[in-house]
Amino acid sequence: MESPTAGEFEMNKTLATILLCLAAAKASAVQVTLTDVERVENGRTALCIYTGHNLTRTVEVPSSQNCKSTMSFETDE
Repeated sequence: MESPTAGEFEMNKTLATILLCLAAAKASAVQVTLTDVERVENGRTALCIYTGHNLTRTVEVPSSQNCKSTMSFETDE
């Protein structure tokens, strides 16, 4: 097997750098706290539907448990 040429080595190095930058950009999630909650009974469970900041998140809890008044979520939206 032949050794890579200088041009091929630089191209591979550039490609690796681009991929690392894309991975770092994807990993930059933002934490958002939603305070508008609606509870929907669903048999033995209840759905806590949190909305705000153009987001909607749903958390399922036992029907005996109350929805938290605020919830924080990580999002990349």
